[in-house]
Amino acid sequence: MLDCVELNSREIVYVIDYTVRESHSTYSDWRIGITDDPSGRRKRHQDEGRDTQLWKQWEADSETDAKSVEAYFIGKGMKGGVDGNTNGNTNGNTNGNFVYVF
Repeated sequence: MLDCVELNSREIVYVIDYTVRESHSTYSDWRIGITDDPSGRRKRHQDEGRDTQLWKQWEADSETDAKSVEAYFIGKGMKGGVDGNTNGNTNGNTNGNFVYVF
C-alpha cells in the first residue's frame, strides 16, 4: 500500500494533487499537517470534532521534505498551519516526517 512507503516531497505532492483531483474537490476542502505520530494526531483531530474518514498519510524522506509539502499545500489553500501550527496554537505536533491530509 502506498501509504506505507517512504516518499520524497515531489512524490507526495503528486499523490496529494491526484487525491484532490480524484475527489472532485478543491484544496480548501482539505486539511494538511505533519506529525511524528499519525495515529495519535488523527485521534486528536477526531477529538476536536473533525471528520477524518478520508485520512491519508505518507512518510516523507525527511522532516524538511514533510514541512515543504505542508507549506506548499497551505499556499494552495489547504487548511492547516505551517510546521503543524493551526489557528495560532502549537498543541499539535510541529515536527515529524509524516504528512497527512483529510
